[in-house]
Amino acid sequence: MTLSDAHRRHVVSGLDRLLSTLPRGRKLPARRLAELAAQHAGIDVVAGVAAFTPDSGGRDLPAGSWRRSGSQVTRGRLLRLTGPGGIRWHTAPVPAEPSPLVAFVFSLSLGNGAAFPQPTGTFAVEVEGRPVARFCVTKTARTWDGAGGLFGFQPLRVDATAFGNAFVVDDVVTSESLYADGYGVLVLPRESLRAGQPATVRIHAVDGEQPSRHWCRVSAGQPALYADDHLRAVRATLAPREPLSIGGHTLLFGDLHSHSGESHLLDGLPDGEGAEEPCGVGDRTSLFQYARDVAGLDFYCLSEHDWQMNDRDWKELQETNDAYLRGDFVTIHGYEWTSATYGHRNVYFADRPGPLLYSQDPRDEQNALPDDAPTPRDLWSHLREAGVPAITVPHHMSSAFFPLDTAAFHDDEFDRVAEIYSTWGDSLEHGQPVTIGAARLPELAFIEAVRRGVRSGFIGSSDSHDAHPGNAQGTPTRNHLFHHLGSGFAAVLLDQPGDAGRAGIFQALRRRRCYAATDTGTAVWLTVDGHPMGADATTRDTVHELELEVRASSPLAAVHIYRDGHPVERLDLTGRTRCQLTWRDEAPTTRTATSYFVKVVRQDFETAWTSPTWLRPA
Repeated sequence: MTLSDAHRRHVVSGLDRLLSTLPRGRKLPARRLAELAAQHAGIDVVAGVAAFTPDSGGRDLPAGSWRRSGSQVTRGRLLRLTGPGGIRWHTAPVPAEPSPLVAFVFSLSLGNGAAFPQPTGTFAVEVEGRPVARFCVTKTARTWDGAGGLFGFQPLRVDATAFGNAFVVDDVVTSESLYADGYGVLVLPRESLRAGQPATVRIHAVDGEQPSRHWCRVSAGQPALYADDHLRAVRATLAPREPLSIGGHTLLFGDLHSHSGESHLLDGLPDGEGAEEPCGVGDRTSLFQYARDVAGLDFYCLSEHDWQMNDRDWKELQETNDAYLRGDFVTIHGYEWTSATYGHRNVYFADRPGPLLYSQDPRDEQNALPDDAPTPRDLWSHLREAGVPAITVPHHMSSAFFPLDTAAFHDDEFDRVAEIYSTWGDSLEHGQPVTIGAARLPELAFIEAVRRGVRSGFIGSSDSHDAHPGNAQGTPTRNHLFHHLGSGFAAVLLDQPGDAGRAGIFQALRRRRCYAATDTGTAVWLTVDGHPMGADATTRDTVHELELEVRASSPLAAVHIYRDGHPVERLDLTGRTRCQLTWRDEAPTTRTATSYFVKVVRQDFETAWTSPTWLRPA
């Protein structure tokens, strides 16, 4: 929606002034609430659901079916991601007052729909038949900015359980592993609505998604009353998106690893020669749009396989990459060096990309093992000769499909970070709650490289093959990519907000000023003796002090501290969403270098791993 940040801040400021005058939990008649919001903030707040209307989809829910969940709703409809039709309803009438904006607020719940992971996908919301925005199942507060308006989800309750487990929410949701319940908010310009008339809203699944039990539920409660938390939901939806910050640094989240189904190279191969089709789905443009508009990433790389691209593919990928670059969405040039012989490394460039180096003849079957396949040393020599700043990132090292041995091949100049989490699961340690598909060869788990003293930071990314970067799961042909925590993310920490471009993100990765995360709801900052995560520093200290700051969108469980790749302490943080703590290592090792990192685990099992910090005796 065309709404300047200045206008959004003006409305938010007015809502803040209004909220400051209302006691917490105060309920108001809908008419009075609309008067106050229009007077103080120039926005009308309207009951989002007055009456459901017929549609070919959406399951009608019986009255009282939420009694066990404690909700006050009296009626509603539930729609599966790939269910037919949609949910359609009328709002309360739009006030005749000339406020420039109208906000419709209603009860909205989202869920996974099963004990096991489900394919992800996209719902669309439209008003009066006009598209507003696309959204997905999430457990965190989100705003989707579409051409027709804003759509926000503000959760009040989030429940989640471990892989393969399920819980009962109410009479309707009886086998669930992820349940988020809160408010849906639609913010629309007044000129798109009819004064004095209700608006017609519809939610439906976007065509072409995989079969999935993901669902959304629209509910109606007592439309005559609103609490002040409705205004808070409107405020949160309208607030301009600002970069997060922690430890005095700007924090950005991105996905650097995904694949599409577009390839001129493979289209041009004769039948029976080489791979017959790419292993991803969707075209390149759709992936960039999903990363930006649905997943809401700060930065993104479409890292196509080398065997999927010829010169034309590589050129077109660079052009698409540059076309989607903008201030609040940074696109990174890169590709995946997909060696079946030596393992997979992604190649990322600082700004302009270098030439491709194939991991083998693209006419060969993609998982063939030719005797003359280039080695990682050949890749690094190729990058040095090109003279273009680049880094290489190994991933799913201990997978039986594509093992990667960092003891045999590692280059400190290029292997600056390792991707330790994706939809494959945890590649760092085996036997952990987040370990599934990646844990096959224990000796190649990346924790062994940490214990050997290898200097690599940590990032996560999705390795999406389902056209949903930043919100990925597996596909029917890739069941090994399903994980109960879904996509991974690369979190980078920048010294200044102005560094939030290609060069700044690349330098943060090179400096290992980054961490791996399973979602975007955990902000972490760690220093060791004052040195930030990723540092390789000298010290005269013999007793080392860790200072940790954490802010989470849902309650924390614990922090695990690792020294030289071995867990040495567990600190209980049950129920807290923020913490600042100091921990002293009274018995550090006497090695030539000591490393520390922490793993932060939330009660909903979402996890973050800081890059190690290394200390060498002066």
